[in-house]
Amino acid sequence: MNRTIFNNWCKEIKKNVNIKDTKQTFTPKEIKIIIASFGQPPFSTEQEKEYIKAILEQS
Repeated sequence: MNRTIFNNWCKEIKKNVNIKDTKQTFTPKEIKIIIASFGQPPFSTEQEKEYIKAILEQS
């Protein structure tokens, strides 16, 4: 996905977490908020699904 489009989608959730427009990686907390807002990525690989699952299971 284009970074600009993703940043536009994230405008609402940026109010809840400090997501910078130029940031290339996300913390587990940011990933949880993004997944909660948009749901699971539809075209994830099995490795990505396992990574996301592990992050979401963290307290």
